[in-house]
Formats: sequence, C-alpha cells, structure tokens
Amino acid sequence: MSGSLRWKFLLGQYGFCAVVLACVIAVQFWVGSPLSLYLSQTAIGLGVLCVLAVAPRIHNPVRGLFGPAQSRWGLVSAIAYAGASTLALISMPSDWRAAVFAGFGEVLTQPQGLVAIAVAPVIEEIYFRGALLGATFGLQWPRLGEPRAVASIYLVAAVFLLFHLPVDPAVWSLAWESKAVPINLGPLALGLWTGIIVVKDRSLRWAIVAHSLANLSTPVWDMVFRKLSE
Repeated sequence: MSGSLRWKFLLGQYGFCAVVLACVIAVQFWVGSPLSLYLSQTAIGLGVLCVLAVAPRIHNPVRGLFGPAQSRWGLVSAIAYAGASTLALISMPSDWRAAVFAGFGEVLTQPQGLVAIAVAPVIEEIYFRGALLGATFGLQWPRLGEPRAVASIYLVAAVFLLFHLPVDPAVWSLAWESKAVPINLGPLALGLWTGIIVVKDRSLRWAIVAHSLANLSTPVWDMVFRKLSE
C-alpha cells in the first residue's frame, strides 16, 4: 500500500469508527436499549468485511498477519495470564469463588457471553490490531521500542477503549453524582497487550487467543478489583 493510499485508508477507517461511536451513543440515549452493543459489534464486523474486500486491489494490512507467530511472546504472555487468572481464582475465599463460578455460568450460557468469547476477539483483533495497527505500520514493520510503534499501539488501544465505554446515561449520571469516573480501563490494558503481541509476533493468532482469555476471565478479575476497592 503506497503512503498516500495508506493514509487515505486510515482516515477513512478512523472516520468510520467515529460515525459508529456516534450511532451507538445515539441509540443508547434515545432508544435506551442494549441494541447499541450489537450495533457496535455488527459495525466492526462490517468494517472487517470492507477491509478484506479491498485485498485484491491494495496491499491489505490484515492479509499478512494470519501467518504463524514470529516470536513466542504472545504464547508465553497468554500462558502467564491464564496461570495468573487460575491462581487468583483458587486463592479466593469460597464465597468469592462461588460468585465467580456463577459469573462463568452466565457468560457461558448467554448468547452475549459466547459472542464475547468466540466471536468478538476474532473480529475486533482483525479490525483494530490488524487493519488499523497494520495500516499504520505499512510495509515497514517497526520494532516494539520505536516511537511510531509505541504511539500507534496507544492510539489504537484508545480507540478500542472508546468502543467499550459505558453508554448508559444512568451510569454517567450516577458517576457524576458520586464524582467517580465510569471508565473501565480493562479494555485499554487489553488493547495495549494485544497490540504488543501483534508487534512482537507479527501475527494475530495469539492476540485473538489473549483477547478470548481476557473476556473469559472477566468474572475473576471483576471480583478481585471489586473486593480490593471496598
């Protein structure tokens, strides 16, 4: 992808993200429905299809990221995260653990939870870390310590966070009254982690696995941070 075409592609995609976010917020505020969540996921899926559709015409940034990982960073970090989540679970008091298992039951039996584990990691990593991050780098893939790599990882993670902010007016109203900030920084941390994986591995494989593990382990870490904040 040439430099000018790559920047046109990026501007178009970030513009697309802005429009989707505006629509999601409008649906939530005016309709007051969880439809906004499905709208955002559907829009990201459509974005993925649009990105893949232009593959025959330009150098698609996603196309080169489906190969095997070129390092073991993603594999090792995913194993470490799974181990930390398991250790946190087995170290909990029995009442905490019972609540976490109830959370697992909800995640694994509700369509929304199954989508979060099996579908969302695929389409979100292809779009955010594949299309947006990959197009930012172009053909000259940077090393992790380079300024443009760090800046791009943070930028894409910030956009990823925006797609996961609470859009329920009641949440923001309560936060305003309590002078709290209703922002779960988990998506930002996840975006940074998977961004680093993609830069190190030059592959989306372990980024998708890490994303799925993070969504699956949400009940564990929700319990940990809720108890720590009490």
